[in-house]
Amino acid sequence: MSHRSSSQSDDPVERAIQRAHSILPDQGPIGVFVHHNTLHAFQHLPFHQGVQKGAELLGTRPYLDLHEFRAAYERGRVDQYGLDESITNTLGDRAAEVAAFGLTRAALWRALLLHGVDEDALQGLEFARAIGNSSLPPEHLVTEALARIGRAPRHVVTNPVVLLRHRDALVALGTEDPDVVVHAELVRMCSVFLDHGQALSRMPHRDMGFLNAVDRLFETGSSEPRTCTGVTADMRRIVESGMSADAVIREALNGLGVHDDDIESFVLSTALALPGWTGMFSRLERHPEEHEGERTVALADLLAVRLVYDRRAAEYVAQKHDLPTDWKSLRARVITKHVRDLRQDAWLLASIVHSLHPNEAESVRRIVAMSDAELVAYFTEVDALPRLLRRQVWQEAYESRYRRQILDGIATLRPEIPAPSTKRPEGQFVFCIDEREESVRRAIEEQGSQFTTFGVAGFFGVGTDYRGLDDH
Repeated sequence: MSHRSSSQSDDPVERAIQRAHSILPDQGPIGVFVHHNTLHAFQHLPFHQGVQKGAELLGTRPYLDLHEFRAAYERGRVDQYGLDESITNTLGDRAAEVAAFGLTRAALWRALLLHGVDEDALQGLEFARAIGNSSLPPEHLVTEALARIGRAPRHVVTNPVVLLRHRDALVALGTEDPDVVVHAELVRMCSVFLDHGQALSRMPHRDMGFLNAVDRLFETGSSEPRTCTGVTADMRRIVESGMSADAVIREALNGLGVHDDDIESFVLSTALALPGWTGMFSRLERHPEEHEGERTVALADLLAVRLVYDRRAAEYVAQKHDLPTDWKSLRARVITKHVRDLRQDAWLLASIVHSLHPNEAESVRRIVAMSDAELVAYFTEVDALPRLLRRQVWQEAYESRYRRQILDGIATLRPEIPAPSTKRPEGQFVFCIDEREESVRRAIEEQGSQFTTFGVAGFFGVGTDYRGLDDH
């Protein structure tokens, strides 16, 4: 890995591109199948910090969703021992402390992880109720919980909405996703520009760089997507005036109303929005010898083309829904923090109480009799176990069972493995040094000492005659 150093430039666009080079997956077009850590920029961090930071910047999921973990628990992929172990490891000495409702903190966390009905929006709960989700508590219990919460000190929770680009704000406001059409165009153009001989025809003007090649596609008659009106005129004007990628980027930012302190984060998030392709551009710009085509690959070119499309796609969607395109004005339309609806808290409380006291009459009695102090203590624990931390705890439990299952299995078989034989083996098998081969090697060696396996480094270089289905 040889990412360029992020020397501090005075220019926010340059700083953003430098940061993107250090974060994007460091991989060019694949010649042979190899392993690659797409989170290499975070590998210096502890595991959970790394995957969470990567998810934040790259817009991905750090873990499975809560309903997926619960489904894994139901089918036995996660067990009670692993879940309790994960909770205890996370809480440490605080696990045995009484938290609320006479429960230890560990017991309350277990109930929240297993039974807490918690959705980002009330609509999700209403939908689950409408389809008859059996995991929901009785509706009259929710009504009692809502009445009790309404008499208690207000539980205020803010759910921040992350807005990095126009797309985020537009989607948060309920519009269609402009990235759908933009990504379709970019993937098509990037794939043919970076082609290593698989395309049926060569992209014209590829030797002039991505921006100039795309410009000239429009100059010779390519059509713009219906939802990106204005791209054709933009591209033809860029050709006529000979604008550089840097100038195109700055013009697009100005047209989108992105100024001053917003520029660096906006450009960085734009570069990370399609990380597979931008990662290839980044890699090949820094290692042009790896590209079989002309050595004219530049990340700034891709960002310039992308921002032209982003601008026109955002304008189309914004005008359709009577929204501004100026970045500051558009962000102001989104309520970036909102107080949870009391009904969401009522569903959560009812689900926890019902899991502890399945008898409905007893559940109602417990809710009605709750003191304000008990509710405050309960909501304090709810806030201490946000959704991301719940998924982290589940992830540890998920891995715990697998780890115990594999290591226990190996330990059980160890006494049965025969001693090495001095006789000539009946068969010898050579594998790549690769964790994917370990199970195969182990299975062979367990058949007896007459078989031996070896691990060697590198590609075997075995010649392969390949013909595709469509090759004639």
